[in-house]
Amino acid sequence: MKKAKKKKRMEYTTFKIITGDEKSVKTIRYPRKLPKILLISLVIFIAINLGITYGSVLLSKSYLINLDNIDHLEAVSNQQQQEINVLNEITAEVREKLRSLEKIEAKVKEMVGIED
Repeated sequence: MKKAKKKKRMEYTTFKIITGDEKSVKTIRYPRKLPKILLISLVIFIAINLGITYGSVLLSKSYLINLDNIDHLEAVSNQQQQEINVLNEITAEVREKLRSLEKIEAKVKEMVGIED
């Protein structure tokens, strides 16, 4: 015959707080597992907060690095835009000279009597 399983009784810790006049006694009773649970919860809470803090610090550092990179890229972009503008002006001058050379060529051909 098997023995019946006994129900495990919850163990408690009791604190008695006695005031100076000893007329009122306050009793606080809590399960013995409560301090362990609270300690584990506190450790988990601190670990999560440390992880979030570390992550936000890394994010902040990477943001500042990327911000510096963006500033550098904006400066390079502005310089390249100025160079493009200068090259566009030069291109416009070359096109104008080419048109004038084409007109001169047409006049020369007309004077010489050459037809295309």
